[in-house]
Amino acid sequence: MKKTQINGLVFAVLSIIFGIVLIVIGCKEAAVDTSVPADEKVFDNMMLTVPGIVLILDSLVFAFRDKLFRSSAGFLIGNFAIVLLGGIIMEIVYFQFLYYGLSRPQYKLAFGGALIMLVYAVAILVVSAVFELTNRTMKQSGGAK
Repeated sequence: MKKTQINGLVFAVLSIIFGIVLIVIGCKEAAVDTSVPADEKVFDNMMLTVPGIVLILDSLVFAFRDKLFRSSAGFLIGNFAIVLLGGIIMEIVYFQFLYYGLSRPQYKLAFGGALIMLVYAVAILVVSAVFELTNRTMKQSGGAK
């Protein structure tokens, strides 16, 4: 196994762990105070739980980086787009279809969900850049053998 593949697995495991932590914190925060309006529960899930699920799914991109992307720029842009668009879709599916239902549309929440996922996508872009730098360093030091 190449050292760069091990690097991908390490980043994938870290992404899974961070995603699980976000999900656990989001579920705990959503269940903390029952005296607050129901919108607080949706906000907690939008901020923490749904992005945690996206991070767990994004771990596959780190694990299979060499098979999915040829260039570093393609990986950075592709991973950013996957997290942003996938996260926005998951946010909308969560609050529009699962929580509120089609009978009570909440169109304004799409903007909040998009902004939340933009923040997470930028954070993933930074992590992806660190991942690419460590891969490049390993390849230059002869770790790709």
